[in-house]
This record gives sequence, C-alpha cells and structure tokens, in this order.
Amino acid sequence: MADPLHVVNAADAAYVPHTSAMLHSLFMHNPGEELHVHFLHKATLDLALVQRLAALCRRHGARFSATPVTRAQLHDLPIGGRFPEEAWYRVVLPELLPDLPRMLWLDSDVIVRAPIRELWDLDLAGCPLAACPNAVMFTFRHVIQDIGVADRRKYFNSGVMLMNLDQMRAEGSLASLRAAAQRAAPAIMFADQDVLNIVYHERYRRLHLMWNVLAQSYINVPETIRVHGGREYEEAMRHPRIIHFTGRGRYKPWFYTCSHPHRDEYLRHRLAAGWPPPDYPDKNWRTFFARQIPPRMREVFSTLRRRKYDEMLSYLRPW
Repeated sequence: MADPLHVVNAADAAYVPHTSAMLHSLFMHNPGEELHVHFLHKATLDLALVQRLAALCRRHGARFSATPVTRAQLHDLPIGGRFPEEAWYRVVLPELLPDLPRMLWLDSDVIVRAPIRELWDLDLAGCPLAACPNAVMFTFRHVIQDIGVADRRKYFNSGVMLMNLDQMRAEGSLASLRAAAQRAAPAIMFADQDVLNIVYHERYRRLHLMWNVLAQSYINVPETIRVHGGREYEEAMRHPRIIHFTGRGRYKPWFYTCSHPHRDEYLRHRLAAGWPPPDYPDKNWRTFFARQIPPRMREVFSTLRRRKYDEMLSYLRPW
C-alpha cells in the first residue's frame, strides 16, 4: 500500500472557491490515491467555509484536517502589502504542522491535470524542498537582485512545492527564515516566496516546468525559455501537469478579461465543486473589447501606456 499523499493549502474566505476548484481537479486526476488534505486558515474564518471543503474531500474519499492559525504564530514576519497573511504560512509550515514529515504545497490558483504520485515520490537528493524556477516578468526582475539572488534562473515559485519538513526542522529553518524576513523586509515584494528564495535558492531540487506552468509561460516566452530551455518549455506546453494562474487580475480565471488557455478548466472544476460561476467584478464595455486582444499584445499595450519600452520589446521578441 502506497503511503498517503499529504497536500497542504491555505486560503482566506475569498479564495475558498478557488481552493475547491483546485481540490476537485486533484481528485479527478488522482482516482484511487490515498489523499490527506491539510487546510490552514485564520482562526476567524467562517466555519461553514471550512465545512464545505471538508464535505468536498469526504465525497471524493480524501481525509481532511483543518488547522487555524493565529497572528501570534506569524511573529517577526513583515505582514502587509500585496499579499494576505495566509501567504506567510509557508514560511512557518514546519511549526504549523509539527507531526507531518513531508508535504506537497498547492496554491489555491492552480489546476491539477495529471497524477501527482510521481511528484510525491521524487527524491529530494538532500534538499529541503523541490520547486520550479520562476521566469519573472520584466517589471519585477529587480526584486530578485534586491533580495540577493544573483542568478534569476535560480529564483523559484512557491506555489507548488514538495517539502521535507523533518529536514527543515532539523536544520532550524524557521529561525533562518524569520531572520531573512526581518533582514530583507524593505526589499520583499512577493512575501514568503522572496524569503524562501533568500534561504534556499541554492539548495532546492529543480522541478520540470510541467509541474508548475505559470501564466507568464504563455506571455513572456523568451524569458521562460531562457530559464527552462526550449525542450523543457515545449514539453511543458504539450503536457502541462499543473497549471498555475499567477499574476494580476487579468491572469486569474475568475476575472472576465482572463484569456488563459486553461481558463475554462478552472470554471468546470469550480462548478463541479459546488460553487456558482464567478461574479466577474471587472466586466464592463471596456473589458469586453480588451478581451478580444491576444494576451501578449495586451502586455505590449500596457507597457507602452506606461512608457516601459524595454519591457515592451521583451514581449515582442519571438524567442
């Protein structure tokens, strides 16, 4: 009998429907797999939302555990800005889940499209975690330098991570991560992801792009190929195993202007998980016309409007 697969996620009230869609996609592509879902949330989250997730897991034969997190458990972390405090849970996972030796983190804005046993069984080769390099959009490349990552090809995305929590505890990672967060607080833009990279960008097992296909993989093709290589990029585009709707509103499938090629998959899983279609807060006559423009050209127009000419050219280059 294979060992159970421990999947961890955190969400606030607004993201619970997206977590539901993610979990439904996980269940649909992993039939017969013994899954244990660990859900982290604020202690103040409406219990009815937690119960909806628990019911979804029960319907598909998965175990479910909910762990409330208090603000005190996030002490010394620079909470605030663009990301909710739930984003910081990844930094303190060894403490929040003290009895879990190994886990797979999946963000709420991902869709699973393949069995994940192969990912779960991956040999971490002495590394505390496995993650996929993040081909960063032109606008944010300075962030990587600011936090001390010299080679941007080593900067990884924290939305899909296989983590050896036992090793992280043995190494005293919690103290290292908290210290890094305090030291680099003025430069941090991507919350926990920046802090995890400060500590681990030289010590993580590299995942194939197919395990975390970011939205920018479809838009900023030249940088994605630079980071992953042409062969890996082509393989991931042909057979993406996990789709990650990273980025601003127009990259999220619950926004009207989203033109991501896998947008409808999210919608199908959301409906099947028992949630109504999104309200599309950005739907109006302007966004109706904007939606007709190809995604890469939208980026060109956006950067042109902001007079970011170097960035605009990076989107126009074919490779």
